[in-house]
Amino acid sequence: MLEFETRQGNKYYYTSINNRIYPGRAPQNINTTDVEYVVSESYLLKKISTFTIEVTQKCNLRCKYCCYSGNYDNRRSHANVELSEKDLIKCVEFIGENMDLESPYITICFYGGEALLSRRKIEQIINLLRINHPNVEFVFSISSNGLLLNKHNIEWICNTPNLKVVITIDGDKVMHDKNRITRSGHGSFDVIMQNLNTFNELYPELYSQKVEFISTVRSIKDVIELNKFWMNNELLNKSVPKHISSLIPNFSKGERISLDDMPFNCFFQAAFNSYINNEDNVLTNELRRFTNIIKHRPLVSIPSQQRFITCLHEPYSCFITAKGLLYVCERMCQEHFVGDLGHGIEESKCMQLNKTFVERKNKYCSTCWAKRLCRICATKLNNNDDEFIQYCNVEKIQLKLALQYFCEILEYNKFFKKH
Repeated sequence: MLEFETRQGNKYYYTSINNRIYPGRAPQNINTTDVEYVVSESYLLKKISTFTIEVTQKCNLRCKYCCYSGNYDNRRSHANVELSEKDLIKCVEFIGENMDLESPYITICFYGGEALLSRRKIEQIINLLRINHPNVEFVFSISSNGLLLNKHNIEWICNTPNLKVVITIDGDKVMHDKNRITRSGHGSFDVIMQNLNTFNELYPELYSQKVEFISTVRSIKDVIELNKFWMNNELLNKSVPKHISSLIPNFSKGERISLDDMPFNCFFQAAFNSYINNEDNVLTNELRRFTNIIKHRPLVSIPSQQRFITCLHEPYSCFITAKGLLYVCERMCQEHFVGDLGHGIEESKCMQLNKTFVERKNKYCSTCWAKRLCRICATKLNNNDDEFIQYCNVEKIQLKLALQYFCEILEYNKFFKKH
């Protein structure tokens, strides 16, 4: 059971047994229950609704934090590798055989490297899928750094139905150019912003529909600075980043995850102030993302034994590499592939990885107060036990603050209604 209090001094108690929050005093007759996670005996290959295709491993940037920079263990490096014509055909066939026809639409994400370096491959895949499956609703997106967002590519994107481009912007020029540099060492911010401006001038009515953004920050506290820049920039402030991620620690270089809770406190306080001021910005969006973990938790009791289901046991997404290997997610390390385009997804590989992850869950998670809220997933198979524990500890810091500020929002709304 976790005890915490809001800044107003009100105490609360959270218990993972029934996933409930109790105000005032600790609940009686509720004992902590350890959970044993059980591996399912049978593998369930569900139809897949999201496919991510690595059309190329080539990139025109050399971002310092990129997991493909060659500085990280068990990760590939940038290479002159592109999805072959043979594998492209196999890729389209694989999608046709494994897509979930009961899903309202099938999502196809084009990935790199810099995906726009292989625009011709992207066009081929889109055209073949639409020809082969005229009655299926496909939604396409391209992950891009924005350097190749020239007039030619802008026109193509705007004239291709159901196609979006997702651009990475890490903040203002100083924040962005600190890590996102060209092969010659120059910053990329100015070129990207000019390309976005061109897009907006050519297709002002489509710009906000066709362009989405993601960001990477060094610390969650940096979201405060990101928000200041974002909301004052006319090319960005019509939307917020759909995802903000933190830098991946390079454990092989001796880096560790900071467990200093000060940056998290600064972020949550700033985000809460934006919330009570009715500001629709990056901060309130991120606060909502954290507190929704609490808001949408299932209010049911947990059994002492629980069948643990992961994307490895019931895959709903698939990452297809430029070399034709299959992963359940693009964040999995090289050795964790689960098949290839020639043989499809192999049940034995999925089951073994799932078993390994469940063993780690039983080792570290069965007695943890945060086990019902935790977002740590099978991608942490990439990490050893010490690294896993670091991720675990920082997750608990964030979840405790998410619980606190979820209750602070409830207190504020209750006070506001009374007055």
